[in-house]
Amino acid sequence: MLVTLEGLDGSGKTTVREALRNRFPDATYTREPTETWYGEAVRRSIGADDADPLAELFLYTADHAAHLTETIRPALNRGELVISDRYSDSRYAYQGVTLAGEVTRPIEYIRGIHEAFTRPPDLTLYLDLDPNTAADRAGATNKFERVDYLAKVQDNYERLIDAEPGRFTRIDATQSPEEVIARAETAIEQHLETWQKSRRLRPDVSRECSNAPYDGNSQFEYFAATYNRVSDSRIRQRLPKYQPLPGEWDTLTEYRSGAQPDPTAGRTPGRHSGNHCVSGSSYSSGGGT
Repeated sequence: MLVTLEGLDGSGKTTVREALRNRFPDATYTREPTETWYGEAVRRSIGADDADPLAELFLYTADHAAHLTETIRPALNRGELVISDRYSDSRYAYQGVTLAGEVTRPIEYIRGIHEAFTRPPDLTLYLDLDPNTAADRAGATNKFERVDYLAKVQDNYERLIDAEPGRFTRIDATQSPEEVIARAETAIEQHLETWQKSRRLRPDVSRECSNAPYDGNSQFEYFAATYNRVSDSRIRQRLPKYQPLPGEWDTLTEYRSGAQPDPTAGRTPGRHSGNHCVSGSSYSSGGGT
């Protein structure tokens, strides 16, 4: 399961991440920007007031792509809980502000770039803090920590929350650190329990299908969920390495309504061959986190 920590600078995300190590010691803890050379390039751009907004976006995007390949997906494939201090929502909220006036509908533009390759979070803890307090706590040491900028970022976060209220848990970051940490621990524990129950009796194809998604879902479940998050037909054309079998398109409507389709409907699970899995795989009574 992938949990992300989001919020304005100074909201306490890093403090929460470090505190969660005591409650979830076996989880993989990570962050964006990463500690790789991609992340170093991002940090250099943060310190440059004259950085080109579009070039900066693609630095962040490159860092995110490497993060997925090197850390997120391998950990999920091992069945681990992953907790990331900042993730794709930070890009939508922050770069959505810097790109205003540069591109039309900046958040949608950024999401369109990410949708073809990113892995959406299962739970996002949003540490809610007003821009003035955030700027005071952060120290306003760079262009992203100024009150007027943070106010616009906060507006973008609210748009993201309104679009996916089921994924976000809002935590009042003006509370004491102990209260914020306790709320975060409870939210993760509750979601983890629900997540584990929902994954029972799903087909275990990830070990034998070379093109299977990284977190243990069936290929069609992954494709259908991804397809329904993307509205731009040009991006959809780039999505599927997996091609649905006859009858599977009908279950896309079930995903839109929130129903759980039968992952074995219309196909035989097994070892990957071409665009499908053929016989040879096994089923398990559970899946990774």
